[in-house]
Amino acid sequence: MPRFVVEIDSSECREAVGRLMQATDDFSELMAGNIADAVQAMVADAFQQQGRPGDPWVELADKTLDRRRKGKKASNSDRILRDTGRLQQSVSVGKSDSHSYEVGSNLIYARVHQFGAVIRRKTSIARFAERLLERSKHGRKYSGRILGLAQEQAKDRGGILTVIPARPYLPMPMTEDERGELAFALEHYLKTHLEG
Repeated sequence: MPRFVVEIDSSECREAVGRLMQATDDFSELMAGNIADAVQAMVADAFQQQGRPGDPWVELADKTLDRRRKGKKASNSDRILRDTGRLQQSVSVGKSDSHSYEVGSNLIYARVHQFGAVIRRKTSIARFAERLLERSKHGRKYSGRILGLAQEQAKDRGGILTVIPARPYLPMPMTEDERGELAFALEHYLKTHLEG
């Protein structure tokens, strides 16, 4: 009876699995490359489009537009979150490691714009007291009693509440298309490493 032997050479498969294991052990290259580029583009798009996909930002209040057009730092910008451009420029990579990538801003008001807030504004007396205290730090002489009163007044907040709406600029949560973009980057990365 004729017979033949079938042998399976699994060396290529083992090499490919080894490359896959190595590639998935450390995603630093992917995180610093395609993922970083994609996330930065998502943030830039939010500022350009004045909102996230399907979620446009609330228009600026008339008072805000009036304030922008007056004073020392007058601006004709009616772009939302783009008065000075500092917020967009401040968005950068925080911590990143082999499996994660953190993006955010270190500006004190960044959180307010991302999530929204209700702010209790300072009274005019409190603002005056803060200026007085600042001048005393720079050599202006005031009595201890006046400085004590100023310190008390500087803490005061008035009854005027300002509602700042959320204007998310970070891709959280991501849209289906954005997740697909990151999945494509991962797929490309893994194919490149598997093909050796």
